[in-house]
Amino acid sequence: MATSDNELTMVSELIGSGLLALLDVGLLIAARRLIRNRGQRVIGGSDPHCRNCNYLLVSLQSDRCPECGTLLTATNIVHGERSRGIGSLIGGTIAILIACC
Repeated sequence: MATSDNELTMVSELIGSGLLALLDVGLLIAARRLIRNRGQRVIGGSDPHCRNCNYLLVSLQSDRCPECGTLLTATNIVHGERSRGIGSLIGGTIAILIACC
């Protein structure tokens, strides 16, 4: 049975649409991460902060962050002040705009 050009065109359009949808989902995930993290990086100091919400944990008696409720373990505590870069926020916003168009 021979396939017509019309059927081949429909199949290629479906494949192209699926790939574009995957690309959009990937861009949205990347943008969400960029915006959520807002380019945070440790720049100095030694005071402990919650990795999730940046709450200062000096003299804390609990094993949970009083601000966000995160269980405080060695991996959830960041030492030093965090800087927030504007570049990641702008990049995430641009990625969302591209994915939505």
